[in-house]
Amino acid sequence: MIYTPPGYDTSEESYPVLYLQHGGGENETAWFWHGHLNWILDNLIAQKLVSPMLVVCSTGYAIDGNGQNGSMAVRSDFLMRDIIPSTEKYFRVKTGSAYRAIAGLSMGSQLALFTAVRYMKEFSYVGIFSGSLLPDTARDAECAEMFRRLENASAVNQAFRLLFFSFGLDEEGKKAEWQKTQERMERCGVRVLKHSCYPGKHEWSVWRNSIFEFLQQCFL
Repeated sequence: MIYTPPGYDTSEESYPVLYLQHGGGENETAWFWHGHLNWILDNLIAQKLVSPMLVVCSTGYAIDGNGQNGSMAVRSDFLMRDIIPSTEKYFRVKTGSAYRAIAGLSMGSQLALFTAVRYMKEFSYVGIFSGSLLPDTARDAECAEMFRRLENASAVNQAFRLLFFSFGLDEEGKKAEWQKTQERMERCGVRVLKHSCYPGKHEWSVWRNSIFEFLQQCFL
């Protein structure tokens, strides 16, 4: 599903894009049906709190050439080789990393971060909602290796304008995990990391607040 800003159909303007990933057990409609993404963005744009943008919500699942459930790399390649080129072909969007953001919740945050780090020159803004930045909490060795690349502070600070991390105050272990993450990133010299926390557990009230705040820090 794709969100287009008010006036898209009657203008000739090109827009920046956020590629937004859903969580496990959901699909590309979740950010609209449960996250109320369209309402949130309509209001933020009307109040001139964000730049008008497109938001592309694609499926976070993919299969490999053998018909098996795809690894994180397969899912990431599907986004980079199919979703983004199609978006740039059929919609009026600005191209280049300065005009691309990627974010996701829970499982989708791992895909977003994996993709952003794997293709570090393709995105400037990254949102991790109820996810992780730590190699020892990654879903597999492949993800852990990608997360370790975040310790290259020079590359991270140069590639990203924002690395945004959020969680619910009642999510088990997240506060301690964030403190560990912050200490680790600061030791490495990463300067673009920001975080927020909100009342709630692993739930949509947290992720609505997350996207509300993240959007206002993109494409400044």
